[in-house]
Amino acid sequence: MDKPFLMEPEMTDASPDQTMILDALEQGLALRRAGVSDGALEVLSLIVDHFQDSEDPAHFEAVSRAMMGRAMALIDSEAEDEALEALDILLSRVRGHAGLVFRELRIVAAYEAAQLLGARDEHAQAADGFAFAIDQAQGDEPAAIVHILAAAHVKLAVAQLYQDQVEATFATLDRLAERWPDSADPAIRHWVEEGVKMREALGEALAGK
Repeated sequence: MDKPFLMEPEMTDASPDQTMILDALEQGLALRRAGVSDGALEVLSLIVDHFQDSEDPAHFEAVSRAMMGRAMALIDSEAEDEALEALDILLSRVRGHAGLVFRELRIVAAYEAAQLLGARDEHAQAADGFAFAIDQAQGDEPAAIVHILAAAHVKLAVAQLYQDQVEATFATLDRLAERWPDSADPAIRHWVEEGVKMREALGEALAGK
């Protein structure tokens, strides 16, 4: 499963608690990048367990990112039920919050939850998740996770096709091609090409009926 963008903690003038949270967050994310899922889960869970209910606004962003990292470590550990619950809690937490970091968190959390739901053949809910992730980026795509948005278009189209929503599937694939027609980014180009192949195969299948 893809390991999405999770920005490095940004050190600022901070209280001792805030410094501790940021240091632990950096350690937890580094452990996950190194493939040490159990260690990452332990460190990030400590942050979440101790500070999730903190009323200090200075903690909110770092704890939210720790919650995202913890959810991803749960996915790495194949604890899908716990991961879905963690992603749902995170989405509720950051809903409506302004700022790029929170928008990125909503996009990644919705995308990852949708992938888990799709793997369970819960295609209607998966489609809702992918559509939500795409909608969060309308008009101002966060550059660091734009490849996730391209992937979300293809996976939304798959979820729609599973529900026999053929016209919606074509529309989603067309939007993908229109949105990134000439991207030089290999990751984005891969998903655009996958979308083109899917559209052509679907068109041929329908023509052969």
